[in-house]
Amino acid sequence: MMVTLTELAKPETFDALTTQGNRLKEGIARALADAGVQARVEGFPQVFHVGFGVEDPVTDYRSSLQADKARYIRFTEALHYKGVRALERGAWFMSSTHTADVVDETIEAVAAVAKEI
Repeated sequence: MMVTLTELAKPETFDALTTQGNRLKEGIARALADAGVQARVEGFPQVFHVGFGVEDPVTDYRSSLQADKARYIRFTEALHYKGVRALERGAWFMSSTHTADVVDETIEAVAAVAKEI
């Protein structure tokens, strides 16, 4: 635990998480939009949420009910076969091991799966 906190306290680690997280968020949003999937990608660069079928910002539990959870689960299942582990609840977490190459590969997988679903 202390090693993790020490690593996260380094400005370069947090900067890299922010940079790669923003790239991933924007790439996911673009890939979904290009495939005609209505979705919102919201949150911080280090942890964010992807909601299918969502038009308005999700601000509370009630507004989260507008999401198409069944379609999103099918999306995460298909991503799994492309080597991407995404949580069925829509939360995405960045890690210091997520390099630019990993982000690029993830965006490519999202784009491919978005066209399939």
